[in-house]
Amino acid sequence: MLSALFTSRLTISLEEERFDQYRLSAGGNCTVSEARIIVKDAFERLHVMISLRDRFSLTFGYDEDSKGITDFSETSHALVNELFELSDEDDASRMSVEFVVHKTVKNQRLSLYVPALFGVYLENTPTLQVLKVLAGRIGENLVFECMTPILTSSSSSISFQSIGDTGAGTGKQQQIVNRKYVFDIFKDNSFSRSLPDFFVPQDFNLTTATGVAEIDRFFKKTRTLVSAIFISSTAELDENEKLEYRICGYKTIAGVVPLVHLDDAADMLYKMATWAYGDGGNADKIGLSRNVLSLYITKLQDLPKHPEILHAIHSNYQIYLKENVESYLEVKGKIADILIDAVKKTHDLVDSFVDSLKNGILVLLTFVLTVVVVNGLKDTNASAIFSPAYIWVVVVLCLLMSIWVFVARSSALSQFDRAFDSIDELLKRNYHGVLQSTEIDDALKPVRISNREYLSVQSRRYVKVWLVIVALLIAGFCVGNAIFVQASLSNSGAPPLQTPQVPGAPAAEKQSTLVPDKVEQKNQPDQAKPSSRLDRRVNLRRSKSE
Repeated sequence: MLSALFTSRLTISLEEERFDQYRLSAGGNCTVSEARIIVKDAFERLHVMISLRDRFSLTFGYDEDSKGITDFSETSHALVNELFELSDEDDASRMSVEFVVHKTVKNQRLSLYVPALFGVYLENTPTLQVLKVLAGRIGENLVFECMTPILTSSSSSISFQSIGDTGAGTGKQQQIVNRKYVFDIFKDNSFSRSLPDFFVPQDFNLTTATGVAEIDRFFKKTRTLVSAIFISSTAELDENEKLEYRICGYKTIAGVVPLVHLDDAADMLYKMATWAYGDGGNADKIGLSRNVLSLYITKLQDLPKHPEILHAIHSNYQIYLKENVESYLEVKGKIADILIDAVKKTHDLVDSFVDSLKNGILVLLTFVLTVVVVNGLKDTNASAIFSPAYIWVVVVLCLLMSIWVFVARSSALSQFDRAFDSIDELLKRNYHGVLQSTEIDDALKPVRISNREYLSVQSRRYVKVWLVIVALLIAGFCVGNAIFVQASLSNSGAPPLQTPQVPGAPAAEKQSTLVPDKVEQKNQPDQAKPSSRLDRRVNLRRSKSE
């Protein structure tokens, strides 16, 4: 121990240890020779007793003079020896020593120089104050590295071990605690302003005793406090270490009890708290524990008188589970029916989309047959069917119908998503007391993914078929235009000459009315004359021959 360096010649007036520092004060009358020996021993032995992660200050006083140092270098040693230069070796005077170690947490480790003194600090300091200081240093876990031998012990987040014992660790012999999950349940079912939002009962359940009675008592007391707060509906610890609690079950239990009066109930409170909040813990377990407690006791101090309470809680929970199995199976069956119905509706959506696509194709083909083909045949010319005007009509119609097809596909997918969102919301709202949200998600998600993929693939396939039909139809009209219309234009030759327009009347009208009459009048005598002459010659030849 650090104090052993000074107890042989000086008297210890103060020695204490807290989370942040170790402090030692000693004093007494001694000669210069004895003072030199004290200083020499301090420089030779103290530097191996202080952790490298900590800082210290050491002050020596002699004959109303003092020197302070912060390291054990030769320069510091010479500085301290200056206190004795003006005195004879046999002169006696009062010497004082003030030694303070400032402790620092590094790599989740904190030095502990005298565990017994630290235990005294834990016992004499208000529990809530200790918890507040500890919460500021613990991080995820904390290892107290003791400079003197101590029995290795650990909880889920705190451990004690001797220096150099690197094999020990926190939580090695206990299951890791999911703090977020535990505190989410705690906030939904309990309330306390006293407890920092970090500690759970497992943090103070040491696997073995440390061998330091004060430390072991503090951890047991704090484990009892945290367990009682977790079991209670509301609980607060005052400055006099009295717990004011209220437990709302079938009946309400309320009272104020000194924390030390719950020592005998410590183990039962811890077992109930870890069962209700531990692995698989939930609001049902917490409520069941409170209900059973309210049937057996009227105050927490009476808990040790009823050891059967734990068995009663477990038995009631088994009954609760058996009763819940029927509801669970019924709900699972309903979910299966809902999923089967959802699959059927998905296939119905695909069929509806296909029917809509068929109707679109029928409308398009009907239009082509009734409007394009019939009107084209009336013109008795194939080039009229594939004219540019009809091609544009077909293109516009195909474009509009394609937009309608894509909108129908998008609408089907949106309708599917809305339907499954409604199913998910309905199940979580109506069956949250029987099934957890994750279980509902696990049931719905695979079915939703597979059905949506089926709907998407099938609708995409039919959209491709539609696009092929549209492309073939437009391509057919374009090819028909190239074959018939262009060939007709090439066979017709040059266009007829235009007749000059006469002022006062349209050119086409005059050409159609005046010109043909004149031509007929001129041609008729010419045609008659050759015909009458020929007849006379024929008659003359016949008469001669006769």
